[in-house]
Amino acid sequence: MATTPKFLEVSRDFLEKGTHICFQAHGGSMHPFIKNGQIIHVKPTKISGINCGDIIFYLNEDGKLLIHRVIKKQKENGKMRLLTKGDSLSQFDGYVTAEKILGKVIGIEKKGRVIKIDRGLFKLINILYARASPFSKWIYFLPRKIKHAAINKKEKDICLEKLLLYYLVQVNENRLEASKIQEALHQDINWNYFFEYVRNQGVAHLVYKNLAEIDDVKLFIPEDIWQKFQSHYYTVAARNTSLCQKLNIILEAFAEAGVKVVLLKGVALIHTIYQNIALRPMYDIDVLIHKEDFSLVQAILKRLGYVNSTLYPEDFYKDNTMVDVHWELMNVTRVKSRSKSYHMNMDEVWRNSLPIQINGQKARVLSPEYCLMDLCLHLALHHGMQGLMWFIDIARLIEFYKNDIDWNMFTEKSQKYRIDKLIYYVLFYVKKNFSQNIPEFVLNRLRPSKLNFLERRIFSIISSGTSIENVRFFLALSTMPGLGGKLFFLKEIVFPSPKVLSTQYNFTPKTCISQYYAFHFKSIASSILKLLKKLS
Repeated sequence: MATTPKFLEVSRDFLEKGTHICFQAHGGSMHPFIKNGQIIHVKPTKISGINCGDIIFYLNEDGKLLIHRVIKKQKENGKMRLLTKGDSLSQFDGYVTAEKILGKVIGIEKKGRVIKIDRGLFKLINILYARASPFSKWIYFLPRKIKHAAINKKEKDICLEKLLLYYLVQVNENRLEASKIQEALHQDINWNYFFEYVRNQGVAHLVYKNLAEIDDVKLFIPEDIWQKFQSHYYTVAARNTSLCQKLNIILEAFAEAGVKVVLLKGVALIHTIYQNIALRPMYDIDVLIHKEDFSLVQAILKRLGYVNSTLYPEDFYKDNTMVDVHWELMNVTRVKSRSKSYHMNMDEVWRNSLPIQINGQKARVLSPEYCLMDLCLHLALHHGMQGLMWFIDIARLIEFYKNDIDWNMFTEKSQKYRIDKLIYYVLFYVKKNFSQNIPEFVLNRLRPSKLNFLERRIFSIISSGTSIENVRFFLALSTMPGLGGKLFFLKEIVFPSPKVLSTQYNFTPKTCISQYYAFHFKSIASSILKLLKKLS
């Protein structure tokens, strides 16, 4: 569920005074026991009053409020701690200590009445849920599969909503006229579906801004839907404003220490191509530094209150904000096999970077060519060619720099760094759907000369707009040079080290590691089966 400082402060205050509280649950991690939007009742409690099967309200290590079930209760070094997990999730959260617990869920409102879940039959049901927790994914697999099949069938019949979204996100100079959008608005739009679909694609804020520019648009959109769009837009603006304020403090500290920095991804795009703080959500602060400055940067961030709580040394957290420090565009500490495939010349990246000022603080951003490479690789290898927002980033960058991109240099460097195949996949899709400002000779130069059967089928599926779970692993595998590189990558993905596995599934290495390997192997097998099914 979402965490705001005010909500946390009020909740903690009431519970510490011994007062029960109630609020609306958000998210599906406890489905079907607690459904998204249901009102839940929480009472204050001490850790000694919590048993296996109870559902607790607590803060995790990232400062996020969660409502998850207690799976195990144990003592370590004389202190009691609880292992928690969401009912519909496959991985455990890790252990929770007494100081992180705010209260215990004792009731759920259903159809206007409160159902007590801490007594009688429901107490037994809670215990059964906890005992069955390691197999919860399998327990829920069949009904969820049936539900998703029904949704997919319904979506095949829904074309107007996707067409309207297509009109609203076009960014090239041939953008369809407002009259086309007006024509779509006069159709029988399923507005609830439209909002959820747009929000899941990560572009609700952009759609709201474009809709607001259309005359009499509110005559077509239900008031409650319009309020949802508006709320989402201003929520993004508020979140981004907060992150930019934190960025200014970081940049000022870096400048005082003589650390040079290049801004990456969202934080750079907000201040260059979007130029509107509400049009592109920032999920974290990505910065590129010189590798030799990392120890100094680490000390500066720790002095500012950021802590590193993961296996990866470049991730820093404070107040639900993450600072991701890079010294290469493609981070090789998380996926070491990348070092065998992608060899970008960082001196060239820095030399081509451009100066920028943010509220008086000096920084740099990537040149259009290197920024485009970075966004394409991020979309392919991190997001697996899924998420409309990432494609819009690329299309808007190409539109913004259409007269400044050195396409010859871009294609030359892409081939030199052996990333031309991945970039071709991305740009082909962007040109087909969003932007005509990609010269044809660029695609001709980047087009792979040889593709095996698997690569041809994956490319065909991607270009049709169909998503494949974990396709990023198959894309990465296809770009690894030689059999040795491919085997090294497969070993890293299929047989990760216990430390990497513990970070991926958020557990301490002392817990039942064999259980997590089982979950991991199941996930890999599931992805392969889904791919083979789509290839057939």
